[in-house]
Amino acid sequence: MSQTEFTFDSKKLKKLQKKFSGLNSKLFNEKALLYTATRQKQRMMLRTESGRDINDNPFKPYNSLYALRSKKLSLTNVNLTNEAEMLNSITQSANSKEAKIFFNRVIRKGVSTEEIADFHNRLGAGRNKVIRKFFGISESDGNKIFNDYKNRIRKDLEKEGFK
Repeated sequence: MSQTEFTFDSKKLKKLQKKFSGLNSKLFNEKALLYTATRQKQRMMLRTESGRDINDNPFKPYNSLYALRSKKLSLTNVNLTNEAEMLNSITQSANSKEAKIFFNRVIRKGVSTEEIADFHNRLGAGRNKVIRKFFGISESDGNKIFNDYKNRIRKDLEKEGFK
């Protein structure tokens, strides 16, 4: 037999087939996806609370008049949690195919938290339309998400004989 040939008897093939048949449900595991989404939501919230955007850069400071009028504690430390409903309305869900991180539709003074987040994240908030991108996933986050998921399903895979 050459090095480019492999032979399997039917017994080995059936054993492999049985081993692989349950693998899909292990790889796309709803609990693991929900865990991963929850971890990423926590990272986004902690980053935002520390005054940093998705690329870990500090948020652009407040306009001095706005900061004084709003009684902000600091001109330089942007606190997007001053109105806590926005961050507190971030939630997550998962099924066997995907995980989502999104805003619950909480309405405050006629505006949803999703709309407030959109102003900060994409459209620009205030008179000067300042964008403070906090809701998103950076390349670094993507790597952390992958590792979170991989670590979460590792035990299931090891039980099936995969390492």
